[in-house]
Amino acid sequence: MTPTPIPHAAHPPIKAILFDLDDTLWHLAPTLVRAEAILYDWLNVHIPGVTQRFSNEELRELRMELLPTDPQFQSNGFADLGEIGLAPYFQTSIAAHQFGSAKPGAEIFHAACAALEVAPHEAIYVGDDPKLDIQGAQNAGLRAVWMNRFEHALPEHIVPTASVTNLYELDAWLKRA
Repeated sequence: MTPTPIPHAAHPPIKAILFDLDDTLWHLAPTLVRAEAILYDWLNVHIPGVTQRFSNEELRELRMELLPTDPQFQSNGFADLGEIGLAPYFQTSIAAHQFGSAKPGAEIFHAACAALEVAPHEAIYVGDDPKLDIQGAQNAGLRAVWMNRFEHALPEHIVPTASVTNLYELDAWLKRA
């Protein structure tokens, strides 16, 4: 079922756009695969005992097993906009691992709004994850645009302000807002 977007007229003007990064602004999987390959090559040179014992795929499986065991392995927001050369295009960047709170908690959304000097209802949040991004932003008082690059289905109880599949569609939606 496709969610019914909320009409633009029902909202005040948008003063800020907040973005999730991974799988919203860029597709994360190819980056992770490349990083794993680079790490595996490094391990092969510097700690060959690891690569003699485990394949890259086995290390990935072990890492996936660790994810649910400790919150530090689950923190979202590890991208460093300065490191990847995108910082000049953003007014601020708040990473969960530095902030100490993660989505879907309202605190991180409110901190981003405060950094941009806007009220939550004056901002939209663009993200790909129904629970963390869409529901989290809406629970914090922001409007939420779902970046659905991979044509996933939303749970029926989650209704974004709008749904787009790429940045061109987001731009077109913003021009109508």
